[in-house]
Amino acid sequence: SAIQNLKSDTTTYLPQNDMFFDGDIEKWKAVAYTLKARFYMHWVEVDAANCLAALENATQGIKDLDGSMKTLHATESSEQNMWYQFDYSRAGYMAAGANLVNLLRGNVDPRESIYFENTPGTDVVGGADPGESYNNHSYLNDENFGADGSIDIISYEENLLIKAECNYRLGNEISAQTFLQESQTAAEDKWGFPSTTYSDITLTGEDLFDKIIEEKYIALFLNIEAWNDYKRNCYPDV
Repeated sequence: SAIQNLKSDTTTYLPQNDMFFDGDIEKWKAVAYTLKARFYMHWVEVDAANCLAALENATQGIKDLDGSMKTLHATESSEQNMWYQFDYSRAGYMAAGANLVNLLRGNVDPRESIYFENTPGTDVVGGADPGESYNNHSYLNDENFGADGSIDIISYEENLLIKAECNYRLGNEISAQTFLQESQTAAEDKWGFPSTTYSDITLTGEDLFDKIIEEKYIALFLNIEAWNDYKRNCYPDV
């Protein structure tokens, strides 16, 4: 219904103080289509038709990094990033998870230092295993996720990875490779990495599927949708 309302030539639903997209209806429509694709993905194991529907909506979804929808924060105490506020009030209650830290390090993925700060007193990121004390382990990188740091609500990368997974499930491995590659290029652009940071995608079969799910797990850092993907794909298997 929101999509239909936004398509209307007479729509007046967008306020003048649209803080997300400054009244850009096309960006709002794209976000709505990506959200719709996300919801279809929750049911792809139940009915393959949901994968077709997800792909159809993702094709009309977020078109570039500028179209990602993010939380908005400032340094005022009432407007700060919730992750920053939690750490400020309860330092040591949470820490980087060893699984993600080790995955990024094993992949030589520079997002390790984008996501996390070094462990206090060291020059390396340290992740905690389940059940281990969170003291003296890394937390979020304050430069990127500090008081006024924005967090993706729904993103261009997610839209690309929905396309990648759907194409794989529908037997279109070449397209799946392409969209996976585009998602990694988006990560390079987003974080200012060299264009050669990630290797060209030549994987096939289950290796390709595993890489799509792995990349989505990494790209959706701090996003609750990673939990929904875990329930579908049991990744990460730890």
